[in-house]
Amino acid sequence: MRFCIVLLCLFLLPAALSAGEEGPWKIKGFIGVSYNLTAVSNSWTGDERDARSCLLKSEASAERDAGKTNWLTTLKEEFGKAKTGDDTEIENADLIFLDSVFKVKFSMYINPYVGLNVESQHSEFFDPFRLTESIGLGIDIIQKERQNLKTRFGAAFRQEFDPIDVIDGIDFSSTDDPATVEIENSRKEIGAELITNYDFAISESSKFSSEARVFSAFAGGASLRWDNSLFLKIGKVITVQAGYLLIYDYNEDTKPRWPKDIETRLTLALGLSYNIF
Repeated sequence: MRFCIVLLCLFLLPAALSAGEEGPWKIKGFIGVSYNLTAVSNSWTGDERDARSCLLKSEASAERDAGKTNWLTTLKEEFGKAKTGDDTEIENADLIFLDSVFKVKFSMYINPYVGLNVESQHSEFFDPFRLTESIGLGIDIIQKERQNLKTRFGAAFRQEFDPIDVIDGIDFSSTDDPATVEIENSRKEIGAELITNYDFAISESSKFSSEARVFSAFAGGASLRWDNSLFLKIGKVITVQAGYLLIYDYNEDTKPRWPKDIETRLTLALGLSYNIF
């Protein structure tokens, strides 16, 4: 109940502060698909086997700049499956990433903010489900026509929910994935966050975006999420997107093993874009 009240306040506060101010919503979006197929005959003497993989991904953002306030919400989604030979089909991508930040412009460079971040997946929405509420100070370091660099830091309350604890009295334990290596126990952590965003328009038809998110729990443990995207426009709406994601995560119960525990993923997709450039 406590976190529900906090969420409600986070969404009502922006509406109250921006009341009476005018500013249009600026919408951006990309939706793409990646498909790979290998088919060999029964007489094929090589080591290759039949294989196929498909990835669907989308990125969308809505931003409203209303004079003294700015509200930016970003949604990233991915889902993909792969199969090799007679092996069981597996998921090679599954992501729901929602980030909403509301800031008040105190000066040209310094902006207090409140933020809400949700991380989950399509296959098992509550396995696990991570929610982060934050408040702090944002600084615009570079504000140019072709490039922007900004960072924000503050206090954050992060919660990871086990299915059985999401709704009291209802047993969701059957939705927990027994195939996952880690046991997703409910966890609540208070710590500090540091988030840095960099956008660079390389040319009229290419753009690079990067976001680094660091969370350090006061009780121990930390996480790093570094997300990079390169967009190449090859037509009015056709765009190629290359993505590189790095994740490093540990808590007070596990011993960090840098860099052995670093997770990385590279994706490439062709799709449609709207107002990306």
